[in-house]
Amino acid sequence: MAEGQRKSRMSPFPPGNSQFCAASRSRRNLWPWVAMVTVVAAAAYQLHRQGRLWWCACGYLWLWSGDAWSADNSQHLFDPYTFTHVLHGVVLYWLLAWGLPRVSPPWRLWLAVSMEALWELFENSTFIIERYRAATISLGYQGDTIVNSLGDILACGIGYVLARHLGFKNSLVLFVAIEVVLLIWIRDSLLLNVVMLIHPIDAIKAWQGREHERTQRFDEVFLPPFQGSTLFHPYLGFRPSGSTPGYFPAPLRGSLRNRGESRCVSPAGGEPCRSRM
Repeated sequence: MAEGQRKSRMSPFPPGNSQFCAASRSRRNLWPWVAMVTVVAAAAYQLHRQGRLWWCACGYLWLWSGDAWSADNSQHLFDPYTFTHVLHGVVLYWLLAWGLPRVSPPWRLWLAVSMEALWELFENSTFIIERYRAATISLGYQGDTIVNSLGDILACGIGYVLARHLGFKNSLVLFVAIEVVLLIWIRDSLLLNVVMLIHPIDAIKAWQGREHERTQRFDEVFLPPFQGSTLFHPYLGFRPSGSTPGYFPAPLRGSLRNRGESRCVSPAGGEPCRSRM
């Protein structure tokens, strides 16, 4: 008997069904991605219902806002705190790989994205915003824009994929490296953020506040406002004429407050407006 005939008799499906089986597997692999898009869209809709702006109240959108102490932080797509959301993905990969080893990788990624989306909704609730303002250095924190929350969810997914490909030991090295860089760069990190949110420590808060004062002095000396022109900030990009680095012009601050549309506008006292976790 020919080899092909033997294989045909051993197969549980008729010969013409091989293409059907391949198409069925392809559809099964597609469902987790459809579920992820649905979760992200639902999160954006719910954030909008909570009163979040789609993007910065200043009217322009940047891909990157590098000044963690400015009113632009947490208002654009990515900022220094984006890296803490990458660490969210790393931690979620560890937990899900340990707790749900039999669940397929795409569905575990969906679970991670769903958890991150839920955190974004919780983080932008009145309770958490007030907690940040009362317990941490984020005195002017007013919540994230929807664009920033979507960037955070994307960063979490990237962290998850990185952890899966790097393995536990290498992803642990990545976690520690990002924590150290953030501590040096913005005097904050994921772990420090959790500590300050749960049990504030005055010494840490004072240490973070000194960095804010140093940044303000640097801006006053090296980045004076340009009247009648547009200034390019090396981290923040273009800003409106007459505005001080990282803050909206005074007339804009007032008009936004009067209309009740401000989401992350530094008060007149200059308190930092910072994103969290």
